[in-house]
Amino acid sequence: MEMYPLKTLSAEAFAPFGTIIEHSFENPTGRDYQIVASAPGQGWVIGILELKRNIAPYLERHLYSQESHEPLSGTSILIVSEPQTPDDLHVFLLDKPVCLKEGIWHQAMAISEKAVIKVVENIDVSSENSETRKFPAEVRLGAVI
Repeated sequence: MEMYPLKTLSAEAFAPFGTIIEHSFENPTGRDYQIVASAPGQGWVIGILELKRNIAPYLERHLYSQESHEPLSGTSILIVSEPQTPDDLHVFLLDKPVCLKEGIWHQAMAISEKAVIKVVENIDVSSENSETRKFPAEVRLGAVI
């Protein structure tokens, strides 16, 4: 029986096999969202979204794309509403991966000092495919039920 050594997972060691999905906190673009893997011509991208505590200035929606939100670190919430009722907000503790339907208004917010979530979405999602909307009022969190 052959023994195989357990290797430390690093970007360099794993490069021949794929990509480690991680966020560079020295992101050169200065944006909170960073694409970390994609399949050009195949229709999807994986991004990492770094969230700051209590910062979520707007809702957005993607008319032609579903979008997953998968918590990686910290504690975050997901604020959602249906397409026809954007002012009827629903707030969920994001403690499991979710996939949003097309057209759902949404925004994620850290309730810990910082939170990081993985986002998988259609490669064509862009400003012409998405809309943004200011919150109807200041969002305050009530008790978690």
